[in-house]
Amino acid sequence: MPCPEPETVFSLRHQVCVHPSMRDQRDCPTEDVLDPGCDEVPCNTYEEINTLSCHSEAKRFCQCRPVSIQKDDPNKGVFKPISMPCAEGTLFNFRLQTCSREELWTNTCP
Repeated sequence: MPCPEPETVFSLRHQVCVHPSMRDQRDCPTEDVLDPGCDEVPCNTYEEINTLSCHSEAKRFCQCRPVSIQKDDPNKGVFKPISMPCAEGTLFNFRLQTCSREELWTNTCP
């Protein structure tokens, strides 16, 4: 999913789109990578937008993010799901809405 603002790139460290000068060289590449693990996640209602969803890989989860925040953009207010990583050694727990340690994890995905 592309960054909504022109001249911005996604920062893995900051977990948002930032000006290129703020992007750490260790961050992920600027190319967009489509992840089919979130294709079926709806982002239409307030509840859907504010609920993290299960990904096909337990080490990831899906989060609804705005397509654009540009004032005059017709896509302003439209949300799309993106794949987000859990920290090393953790897996996504849907019931808790967070990533939890692998040894404490149980599959709660619907």
